[in-house]
Amino acid sequence: MQKVRKYINNIRIIPFLILNFFIFSPKAYTQEIAIFTGKTSLALNEKFTVTIYFPKDNKRDFKVYQNYFFPDIDDFEKGRTAFLEVDEPKGYKITQYYKPRKAGNFEVNPIHIKVKDKFYTSKKAIVKVSSKTTKKPDSEPEIKLNDKLEFDEPKLEILFDLQATKSRVYSGEGVGITLSFLISTSNKAEITFIDLAEQRKEFLKKLKPANCFIEDFSIANQIIMDTVTVKDKKYTRWKLYEGVFFPLDSNAIKIPAVNFSILTYSLAKNKHQSIERRVVLKRVATKPVLLKVMALPNNRGSQQVPVGYFKLNEEVSSAKFHTGKSFKYTFTIVGEGNIATLPAPSIISSENFDIYAPKITQQVSRHQGKITGVKSFVYNVTPKEPGDFLLSDYIKWSYFNTAKSDFDTLSSSVSLKVRGESLKNNYISANNPGDFYSRINTDNNQLRLLAKDTNLKLLANVFILIMLVITGILVLKK
Repeated sequence: MQKVRKYINNIRIIPFLILNFFIFSPKAYTQEIAIFTGKTSLALNEKFTVTIYFPKDNKRDFKVYQNYFFPDIDDFEKGRTAFLEVDEPKGYKITQYYKPRKAGNFEVNPIHIKVKDKFYTSKKAIVKVSSKTTKKPDSEPEIKLNDKLEFDEPKLEILFDLQATKSRVYSGEGVGITLSFLISTSNKAEITFIDLAEQRKEFLKKLKPANCFIEDFSIANQIIMDTVTVKDKKYTRWKLYEGVFFPLDSNAIKIPAVNFSILTYSLAKNKHQSIERRVVLKRVATKPVLLKVMALPNNRGSQQVPVGYFKLNEEVSSAKFHTGKSFKYTFTIVGEGNIATLPAPSIISSENFDIYAPKITQQVSRHQGKITGVKSFVYNVTPKEPGDFLLSDYIKWSYFNTAKSDFDTLSSSVSLKVRGESLKNNYISANNPGDFYSRINTDNNQLRLLAKDTNLKLLANVFILIMLVITGILVLKK
């Protein structure tokens, strides 16, 4: 009976062992090419790995991909790339080793390779590096190195560039500033970014002058990547900073040179068994930028006006206008400039209209070193007098037009034909305090004693006497 129970227990274990074998054994990769990562919780002295596995029937693909460059991981140093033939499962592996430079959590995006028109992709990973070290870090495979390895110095095809969209601007006019790192698409040297967050903080300290209002395009911890052509050569561009500076005075804008540190590698091949790397720290720098700022023409005194290029769109909520009935009037400024700080139009007070404080909305677009958008001011307007009127006589918006290099005014083109009765008399009646107050300015305000007014005293005595007589008669009748 005990033998039977033991036999049944062994049968129960078999499915678990089979499942464990397929989940955790490397034989899960025997059927096709696969990409997988090593453990994601590391000590500071351990290494993160990315491996491409080729089944034994894909030996030719394995040899082709011995020249495959694994992706860079920010704040990791690339180490050895090992090319291994393995027995269990039978096949080939290319393993890239990464050494963390500091503790923290690091995101490793999916890795893609293409073999015979088919793509293979790894899973996204979060690598957690502890500040502690372990006494027994994971060991790399033992590869016999040649005694005379020759390391090739890297030839970098890179640019570190600080660009301004204009070399001279008016005070208050926007100038786009972009700081970019560019790598030629023909560049063969490996490059790794390091300490990006810390380096960007240093960029911003140097880039942003004190005498400017600044609109940042860049988002913290996010780098925009695109492709550009410089002097007929294609580059992959990383935008490290982008924004628009609006000078607050006529002092020149001085942006000093900015430094940027990266890692690159000198390489040596070891009889097709591995690629050995030596880390090289490179520092590149931009050229300083000097922007001339021109004062606005001195015909407006010290008055601050918006600066840019704008046009007017307007809308009226009604086609018919009657005294006492309000309508909506929308004054929309469209163009390029510091949209967020544009002031409301000037309102000229009049007995013909009541114009109330506006409701303000805006939409801002940031693109290619420019700030464009719309800002709308919606007014409630009540006509008080009949007649024909031009809204341009009552609402105006003045600014400095950079296209004309002169002051300009946006004026309404709306004309109103107001019908109905005048509300001026109603207004006067509603606000008339009466005859008592109207005599204030004409009556004598000199104080006088009541005792000296004999006529008034006589009338008062007669009135009191009459009241006493009437009271006595009423009492006798009762």
